[in-house]
Amino acid sequence: MRAFNQREQDILKLISEIEIDTRDSFKKLLQDKYFTKDKGIILILNHITKDVLLFLKTEDFEDMAKRTKAIGELWELVSLISYLIEVRYLSRLTIQPKSYIDFMYEGFGKGITSTPEKISFIESDGTTSEIEPDKITKSDGTITFQSISLKELYETIQENIFGIVYPTEDIKSLVANKFISQDDKKHKQNISIGWTGIMIAIVLGIFGNWNPFDNQGKLEKQQFEQLLRKVDSINITNKESSEAFEKIYKELIKSDTLPR
Repeated sequence: MRAFNQREQDILKLISEIEIDTRDSFKKLLQDKYFTKDKGIILILNHITKDVLLFLKTEDFEDMAKRTKAIGELWELVSLISYLIEVRYLSRLTIQPKSYIDFMYEGFGKGITSTPEKISFIESDGTTSEIEPDKITKSDGTITFQSISLKELYETIQENIFGIVYPTEDIKSLVANKFISQDDKKHKQNISIGWTGIMIAIVLGIFGNWNPFDNQGKLEKQQFEQLLRKVDSINITNKESSEAFEKIYKELIKSDTLPR
């Protein structure tokens, strides 16, 4: 399981909250939680022309850095969903489009009027805006959004975003465990066992250089301090390994081998 950045973790949290018995589409979830008015990003798919239009607020569209960032984050989202399906953390049910065009934007909640000749929607202030392939214009002529055509991504976006997705228990567990997968946990346990073996080897190595006839069956304080310095030099941070070493120390104390 690969690592996830903060944006991806936020999406995983959203997905983990999907109820298994819901019939809401993944598109609706993203529309309500991802393509929000605050983010100012609109995604429109035309299923006849197979075009993808990513609309940005005019001030963001004119900023090349923000434009590039918006495209990158959309691709990141699509790639994440594709990956989760591939590793079977998500199950997907593809549904056929109900209309020739699909909109993804929280701000369209007031309703959209769509005809082959004209697409318009009511803004929150009650005014009407018209959607064209390259821009969105308010009734007073103000251009509020401008679009980027991503036609080459149509099939990928259609396959991964439009449909019903069901999160598995694995993805819920991943989120609950702060994005540490079961494989990662096993890997850490193996590392812990490895560190424990190293510490035991250090102890045995010191014992190998220890002559019991010189100190009447006890490890001299100086030798024990050398042991601690060797362990500290490894810079062990694993809690389980530290606990294992503590157990070894206690057993040696009980056997009257270490200095008290």
